[in-house]
Amino acid sequence: MERRNGPVIEFLDAAERWLGRTDAMSEEETSILAALSKSMLDKPGLKASRTAVVQDVAQRLRGIAYGLKPTADSEAEIYTQRLESLRSAADSAELLLTRIQTGSNIRRLRLSEGMNLTQLADRADIDIGYASKLENFGAGPPSLEVAARLARVLSVETTDLWDGYPRLLDSTVDAEDRPRTEQEAIISEIADLCGHLSIEQLRFLAIAIKAVADAERQHRKGRKPSDWNLGNVFA
Repeated sequence: MERRNGPVIEFLDAAERWLGRTDAMSEEETSILAALSKSMLDKPGLKASRTAVVQDVAQRLRGIAYGLKPTADSEAEIYTQRLESLRSAADSAELLLTRIQTGSNIRRLRLSEGMNLTQLADRADIDIGYASKLENFGAGPPSLEVAARLARVLSVETTDLWDGYPRLLDSTVDAEDRPRTEQEAIISEIADLCGHLSIEQLRFLAIAIKAVADAERQHRKGRKPSDWNLGNVFA
C-alpha cells in the first residue's frame, strides 16, 4: 500500500491548513513550512508509476503554489523573513509541479519508444540514477543541454519534455484541450529557441533573464513594469 506520510504529503497537509489565512502565520510557522518544502524537494518519495497518487499530489500542489504567494502591505514588508519563507514554500511547490510535469512526460515518451530506463540513460549519456530521479521527480527539470539529448533519443522536440500538462495528471481536462496562457506560450517559444543556441549564447541569455527578474523584484512595489525598460536594466 502507498505510504501517505512522506515528505510531500507532510508539506501538503501543513500548507493546506494555512491556505486563505497566511496573514495569520507567524515568522516561525512560515519558516517551518519553508523547511518542509525543502525536505519535499530533496526526497519527494513519489513513484511515477503510482499515477493516482501523482495526480492527487499535482492537483494539491497547484492550489498551494497559487495560494501561498504572499502579498505585502508595504515595501518594507517585502523583505521580511515571513514573506521570504512563504515565497520559498510557494516556489518549492511550483518546482515540484514542474518536475512532475517533466518527469511524467519523459516517462511517457520513453515507454512509447519501448525503452527501459537503462537504455534511455545510455543513449542520452546521463547517469542512470539521475534518469531515475528525473522520472520520479527527485531532480529536474533537466538543463537545456541534457533536455536536448533526451529529446533527440525520444524523437521529440525539446519543448515536448515540459510542454503542456500531462493527461495522466488531470482527470477533467485533456492536455490537448487545455488553453495555454500567454506566459506558457512565451516560455515555450524561448525554450525552443534556446535549443539552437551555443553555450556562450545561453550563458548570456541566462544573465539577461536574471537581470530582468532582479529588476522586477526591486521595483515590484515602487514602479509598474511599464515604467522601466531593458535599457534601464542593462545600464
